[in-house]
Amino acid sequence: MNFLNRFNLLASLLVCGLIVMFSPAASAHIDKHHHKHAAIVHVHRQKAAPARHAILSKQSLHKKERTAALRAHLKHAAAAAQHQPKHIRGHRVVIARHQPAAVKLTHLQRLRAQQEHHQIVVLEANLAHLRRVEATFRKHIAAVRPQLSPKSIDMTQVYVDNVAIREITVDLNDPTVKVTGLMARNGVGTAEPFSRMIRRTQPDVAVTGTFFGCDNLKPVGDIVIDGHLIYFGGMGTALCITPDNHAEMIRVARYKHTDWSDYNFVMACGPRLLQDHHYVLDPASERFNQASMLAPNSRIGVGITDNNKLIFVMTRQAIVLSRLAKIMSKLGCSQAMNLDGGESVGFYCEGDMIARPGRWLTNAIVVYAKQRPTLQAAI
Repeated sequence: MNFLNRFNLLASLLVCGLIVMFSPAASAHIDKHHHKHAAIVHVHRQKAAPARHAILSKQSLHKKERTAALRAHLKHAAAAAQHQPKHIRGHRVVIARHQPAAVKLTHLQRLRAQQEHHQIVVLEANLAHLRRVEATFRKHIAAVRPQLSPKSIDMTQVYVDNVAIREITVDLNDPTVKVTGLMARNGVGTAEPFSRMIRRTQPDVAVTGTFFGCDNLKPVGDIVIDGHLIYFGGMGTALCITPDNHAEMIRVARYKHTDWSDYNFVMACGPRLLQDHHYVLDPASERFNQASMLAPNSRIGVGITDNNKLIFVMTRQAIVLSRLAKIMSKLGCSQAMNLDGGESVGFYCEGDMIARPGRWLTNAIVVYAKQRPTLQAAI
């Protein structure tokens, strides 16, 4: 079969098909099929409508419930905010004004931020209250402090200018305090162990006094006890205590008797370290020329503060007199002088033997927290 025959056959079949399709019987069959399909679709839609309606109803209900819950929460938050203190609401307004407009926090984040801010505000309020209570308490203490009975004798251990020192502070403003001198039991020219001197007289404080000769055991400076001149030395600087407990330091005229009648106690040693807060160290002018006396050694110093307190300082560290003067100045002394040192260093306070001398002593300075009638019997 050639090509032309095939083409004629296909054309004949196509014409026959078109005649059949557009014939009345074919059109009726197609319409019947469309109506049947539409009826089936309608039935399916009617069956699916209840389920779809139920789904939409549930979604709508959930949305309404969420909206109602959110409105109730916002209403509750607004009511709670009305009952908060004004300063808390003010802080929130300030924070809201300073927040960037581009920052969008979720509802949960905003709640957490508000809770944290509320806690901070509460803590700050509590801290301010505690500060007010502390200020009130300090005022009350300051008001009743003059009625208290402060301790007249106090001992501390501190580091000053990298030197470990023991410091005894005696408040001379307490009229019951008595500062005086102590001699060896057998008087001038004799010596006695420091511990035995303490047991014999029972002072609250005892420190080494002035220098003395190792050959004749005689002091180098004037000593006055209970208003009586015990020994005349005629050199150095004297620590002087009046009967009403006023402390002074006076330069002793060389080889001349000084009138000590205004003073209850005098102990002359030296050299002078401080005068009116100024360094005045000049050992030669006070006849202190021995090399052993001026070389680095363990030291005892005594100073007077502007508020009439007596300060005794002791260090076991070997230092020169200029460093001792610097230490006394840093401790607040306006007047200061050197006492005996080296092997003679003795330091005792309220039952504590802080430093025991390596030799017997001829004299000492003692302090009583409660006045004793006299020490003449102990001289």
